[in-house]
Amino acid sequence: MGKKVSIIIPCFNLTKTCDCGDGKEDVFDTCMQSVFCQTIGMENVEIVLVNDASTDAGNTDLILRHYEQQYPEDVIVVTLSENMRQGGARNVGLSYATGEYVAFLDADDWVDVTLFEKTCKMADHYDLDMVYFFHQAVKGDLKVPMDDMDTPTGVYEVHTVLDRKAFLMTQIVDLRCTTKLYRRAFLKETGVSFPEHKIYEEPKFTYPLLFYGTKYGVLAENLYNYRMNENSTMNTSHRFERLRNHPEVQFSLFKEMVERELLEEYYDEITYHFLHSFFCETLLFSANQNIEVPIDFFMAMQNIVKQCIPDWEQNTYIKMSPESVTSVILQLGLKQQYDQETLTEFCKRIKQVWE
Repeated sequence: MGKKVSIIIPCFNLTKTCDCGDGKEDVFDTCMQSVFCQTIGMENVEIVLVNDASTDAGNTDLILRHYEQQYPEDVIVVTLSENMRQGGARNVGLSYATGEYVAFLDADDWVDVTLFEKTCKMADHYDLDMVYFFHQAVKGDLKVPMDDMDTPTGVYEVHTVLDRKAFLMTQIVDLRCTTKLYRRAFLKETGVSFPEHKIYEEPKFTYPLLFYGTKYGVLAENLYNYRMNENSTMNTSHRFERLRNHPEVQFSLFKEMVERELLEEYYDEITYHFLHSFFCETLLFSANQNIEVPIDFFMAMQNIVKQCIPDWEQNTYIKMSPESVTSVILQLGLKQQYDQETLTEFCKRIKQVWE
């Protein structure tokens, strides 16, 4: 009999440690122990560890092989010859998964020991395509909930176009890939995948899933612990590279939604998401992190929006909320001309509006 859930963990240079509390902690061991201690039982768990072409003289491979030798029935180690970043590593890991359900876990994070018992039970009982659970950011003794705790546990059924439009615009389900349990057959049917060699990769995988499922569950419990680690990939990568990847992935996602022929029925919803994520979020991120946006990069974004969505001002949701941050940034950012100096001032204004 196959495993109930496959947990895919991308791994890169695991010999790094980070400060935790009063001393040092073996970060990856904490991650793995949170899986080994799952109340669903290891007989129901498959762990796929993907070594993303680590460069620590074979030490990551030794660590992973140690777990594989200890748990030969439960752990699969896959070694990549080329670094593909987390998205590419997850794609490869997914191809090895055999469980009824799939989950993604980052190697420096950890999960509550009840996570997979609770989510699998919920998914089985309600025949769900996906279960969304909450997460918290953790640094030492500090724990910060990252989701709207007023959102109740429940099931959202989507049977009509109107149902889906309403579900999409509630934005109840976030686009992180690690805060979900997925039915593996659902992933296979939709054919979603992560972009490779990118830092900002998750929405390309998760957003299309919101257009195909019929039942989505929300489990309003903080079951995933995101480690606030200054040595993580997201924090140590070149700052502008990270910023550049953001609109690149969102543009790729928009083109995929066009190829999937979803714009005819969901034009306003998809274009609103693109306008916000591609243009506004990029500027918001740059403002919040004090990353200067080169004028040629900004003008390229302007041109892409105007070419892809020339009628952006007629979007239903922009017209409904003209005073929203998204609408204000779009109006100022797309209808005016800037040079580098005035663009820098504009980004400072964005930071003030956001705060």
